[in-house]
Amino acid sequence: NFSNARVEDSSDTPSSLKNKTYCYICGKLQTKFTRHLQTHEKTHADVARVLSLPKKSKDRMKMLTKLRNKGNHSHNSEVLASGIGSLKLRRTAKTNYEGRDYIHCMYCQALYLRRDLWRHVRKCSSKPVEANSEVGRKKVLSLASVNESARCQQISPGVWKILTGMKDDEISSTVRSDLSILQLAQSFFNKHGQDPTKYDYIHQRLRECGRLLLMLRKDFSIHTFEDAVRPANFDVVISAVKKVSGYDERNKTTNKQ
Repeated sequence: NFSNARVEDSSDTPSSLKNKTYCYICGKLQTKFTRHLQTHEKTHADVARVLSLPKKSKDRMKMLTKLRNKGNHSHNSEVLASGIGSLKLRRTAKTNYEGRDYIHCMYCQALYLRRDLWRHVRKCSSKPVEANSEVGRKKVLSLASVNESARCQQISPGVWKILTGMKDDEISSTVRSDLSILQLAQSFFNKHGQDPTKYDYIHQRLRECGRLLLMLRKDFSIHTFEDAVRPANFDVVISAVKKVSGYDERNKTTNKQ
């Protein structure tokens, strides 16, 4: 619900809040983002890669910006879909705007005012070389809107209500951050939404998906189910399923139901 999403107010938002970043791994708001990434260095190959680069190097700064945008994008997508929470902007505007006035860049995933996006896109460092640098404002907004709708399909308020009933931990954060899992949640809700006795069942199924995706993110650097279902990742997904289920190769059994 774009109209319900709150936007950071430059007049009353503390500088400490403005400078914080949502971690794309744990979903928590961080003040010292680079330092925080060190806690994930041993479990996430992409984090280890960026932290291994020389400090203040262009490649390191570019990759850190990409990871910052990734976490903020995940948070913003959840806020825009649920209408709950505040948007994390790339740059806070002096004038107050509503959530519908903003849109994510289709290249770097940072959130900009719709009216300003075309200026940013002209010099976006994440834009592919082959992309046309002379695309006009309307074309840019059209491309961004298509990208936004593909990534943030409408999830009903009933689904978000069910999700808020889940234990608030790393698994539920993972569930809320993945579009494919949200679509599965919507499917469950369409089938069982009128029966509260089924909510525990829905929670259990979603948490199973969340555990698997969390394993894929931590051990295999696959961050979405959309990526996981690609044929090239079949063997990786099988390995992750075995690992998350506690599969015993010798006895051909699992220790988790």
